[in-house]
Amino acid sequence: MKKTVKLQGKNIYLSRYSLADIDTLNKAASHKDISRWMSEFPHPYNLKHAREFISRSRKKWLDKTEYNFSIKLKGSDELIGGVSLVNVNNKQKMAELGYWLDKVHWGQGYISEAVKTILEYAFNQVKLHRVYARVFTPNLASARVLEKSGFRFEGHEIKSILKNGRWYDMYRFAILERDFKRKNKK
Repeated sequence: MKKTVKLQGKNIYLSRYSLADIDTLNKAASHKDISRWMSEFPHPYNLKHAREFISRSRKKWLDKTEYNFSIKLKGSDELIGGVSLVNVNNKQKMAELGYWLDKVHWGQGYISEAVKTILEYAFNQVKLHRVYARVFTPNLASARVLEKSGFRFEGHEIKSILKNGRWYDMYRFAILERDFKRKNKK
């Protein structure tokens, strides 16, 4: 039996992807501006990619090595993006954060809310100690999301990722459980 996981934010909620998400995932992820800064998103993105992603997500969830969530708007249940904990290292209690948002929803605070929501899950449910993130150096909006969320800049990785036949630099950020809890103390 599949365990339902639904994480509540103020304007959005996070839920595990389901087969019912295939069409909306494909539509939202197919824009070239989405795949540009996503190392694992091909362009064009199609229904086959969406099906494979959901299938792989289910397997990785069972292995406790990856937690992929769809971001949905409260009220409409519209899938507008995704947020994930990947490369989960349960022994070292750390994981890499990744996220994306349908272009029509950029600049509305949904990603910041999704990051906070998944970090609560990471530190309180998965019991991680550290979460890190890498962003392509030209993607300054993503770097700002991390800084606003309490992540600290750790370094500049030179030509560390190959995308569409070209090497890119990455910025690396991280947040520790104690720093997240201190920042979000009520």
